[in-house]
Amino acid sequence: MADTLKNTLGKAENLLSSDAKVSDLISAENADFQPMKLWYGSHAQPKEHSQDNDEQLSQEFVDAATDDQQASGPPPISALINDLLPNGAGTTIAILDSGINTTHTAFAQRISPESKSFVSDSIEDVLGHGTQCAGLACGSEDIIAIGNHQLPFQGIAPEAKVMVCKVVPDGTDQASGDAVIQALEHILEYNRTCSTHYDRVSVVSISFGMPTFDYFLSKKIQEVIYNDIIVVCAALNDGRKYKQSITYPARLGHVLCIGSCNSNGGHSSFSPRGRELDFLAPGEDICAPTIGGPSMYASVTGTSFAAPLVAGIVCQIVQDLRDQQPLLIDQLHNVWGMREILKHMSTIQGVHHQDEGFGILRPLEYFEKTRNEKNSVLSKIL
Repeated sequence: MADTLKNTLGKAENLLSSDAKVSDLISAENADFQPMKLWYGSHAQPKEHSQDNDEQLSQEFVDAATDDQQASGPPPISALINDLLPNGAGTTIAILDSGINTTHTAFAQRISPESKSFVSDSIEDVLGHGTQCAGLACGSEDIIAIGNHQLPFQGIAPEAKVMVCKVVPDGTDQASGDAVIQALEHILEYNRTCSTHYDRVSVVSISFGMPTFDYFLSKKIQEVIYNDIIVVCAALNDGRKYKQSITYPARLGHVLCIGSCNSNGGHSSFSPRGRELDFLAPGEDICAPTIGGPSMYASVTGTSFAAPLVAGIVCQIVQDLRDQQPLLIDQLHNVWGMREILKHMSTIQGVHHQDEGFGILRPLEYFEKTRNEKNSVLSKIL
């Protein structure tokens, strides 16, 4: 990156939004994943939630089950692990974060060779945050052993490739502005070389933020968006502490700005409000792959983790469009078309609320529609 750009960005680095507040070691009591099923497939209205949640990054690990334990475990969550649902095959998601645990079984042979660190010699994650985000977006199916209990895990798009863009220097919890711009340019250059839609990066997941507007970073994000890459950003975790608690780049007009809800459909107290907010997804006490070994998991909390869930849903939508409405992919594979499709998955759809955006995303109802029903929805959008 040119010295002039470095000087301009200066010390305005991007703070990681999360913040993961770990509620002790994952236990049978706090690691019941059935609420994730309710989120994905239930269409109940959100409930009020008053839990105070002050986020701090922490990590607690558990070993996944052995092969013998996995064989005797319960069946996977039907709403999340369902052969009839899109699994992200043929899509690629870029995770701009602290890297990834390259040895974790959740990403076996699905880390893109185009992955790159812009702050070190390796994409290896020493913080855990990037691995957690990637796992929620596209982690493979696994069974986690917790005491005498065995519980299923799977990311939203378990067949998607992940392009890791490491932008957080080792030993810090801050993303470098220079590195983020370089990573976005790397994604653009890669997509320009792709001969087919299937090879391109479809969505970029960003779970960091900065308090002030930065022209160069904003310009690069807009360039990415205008090249039909969907950008999903965490809204950050200051709740209502400030008049404007949503930070950049989530505040930019054409990104998808994601807040957090709990497993019961209540608005998370740490999730900020504002006109920029688009949707809510689960961000409290959810299980994700992490660092420390090939089968390590942590309980995490934050809008940082709601955002990659939505990025995974975007991969599902892209796959579904390619399979069922291929003639519409060019018109809808962009942030404007994607936002409209997501509205049809949300609890309050066409009505925007500053606490919830267009509502909590509940994708199952949309994916269970027939092709004709989906065509009817898409024809309204177009």
